[in-house]
Amino acid sequence: MRSRFIPLVVVCSLGWSSAVTAQDVCLRWAEVVVPNPTDPPSAPENALGRPDGLQTKFGEGPADEATYSSFQCDEFFGEASFASFLGVSEAVLQQADFVAFERNGALGFTFEGSTWTFAAGGMTEAFQAPTEAFASGVVTTSAYESFFGISVEPGGEWPFVLFDLQQVDPSALDFEVTVLRGPTVQDTPDVDAMGVVAGVTPTASAQVVRLGSPPNPNALLPGVTSGPVLGAVWDPVIDHTTFLPGATVDLLAVTPNPLNLSTGLGTLLCDPTTILVLESVPAGTPFVLPVPVNCSLIGFPLCSQGGSADAVSLAVGLTNALDITVGTF
Repeated sequence: MRSRFIPLVVVCSLGWSSAVTAQDVCLRWAEVVVPNPTDPPSAPENALGRPDGLQTKFGEGPADEATYSSFQCDEFFGEASFASFLGVSEAVLQQADFVAFERNGALGFTFEGSTWTFAAGGMTEAFQAPTEAFASGVVTTSAYESFFGISVEPGGEWPFVLFDLQQVDPSALDFEVTVLRGPTVQDTPDVDAMGVVAGVTPTASAQVVRLGSPPNPNALLPGVTSGPVLGAVWDPVIDHTTFLPGATVDLLAVTPNPLNLSTGLGTLLCDPTTILVLESVPAGTPFVLPVPVNCSLIGFPLCSQGGSADAVSLAVGLTNALDITVGTF
């Protein structure tokens, strides 16, 4: 891996997980497949997403081929744990840019001469697997099931290949890989999953108070148990000690852009034209905002602002903003 870290892309998450540490690697699984219209593999969609034991069978036709792209679904693993699972050193894993898994019913045949052609930004480079892979190996069925938390068909083994790309940037938005079956009738790899291997930049989360001009009450407090950390629950709360003590409902909006616009309710501090999150809770209750496990969010700045309403007096007011940065800790 040549010190590449990930640009901002469309958010896709696999759910919530534990917070990410600086020693993690991010695996970005394929999200889109375009099979060769005249010679597609069987069930090309089975190689999308994280490993699940379902396979795309390259071997139904003489030149089965499919192109995979949109590597956006993220999952984090400890670097040492993932390297140990594969049976490679952490140094090897750090140099790798791409990983693929397949199933073999007949032991010893791994990826069976398939060709993997990577492309991005007008550049291409191709490898025959496994002979031209940077590293390769085999994982037992029990280890595969345990590591990914899945159940697969019994028997066989689960080979993997690691590729070290020299010409093509796997972090590019137009990055894709075309998989072509091997040259002989016996060369029929059954691919389960494939993904970009990316380093995680250690990034501190941040929650910076901004009152605005004219200033709003400093009532929106930072997360009670956690900041905006990947895989954690961010839980800011509005303090009503002096701000609308009779409020019955609290609102929180999260947007990409800050603002400073004086209104009759207070100073609007977050651009309301693009609201990413809008949550409501009973007044004084912490908001519950799970942060997706998505490496594209690391270092991403956002604006959040609260508001409260009193259903009896009909009073409404705006709080300070918390300008946040999503981090790994």
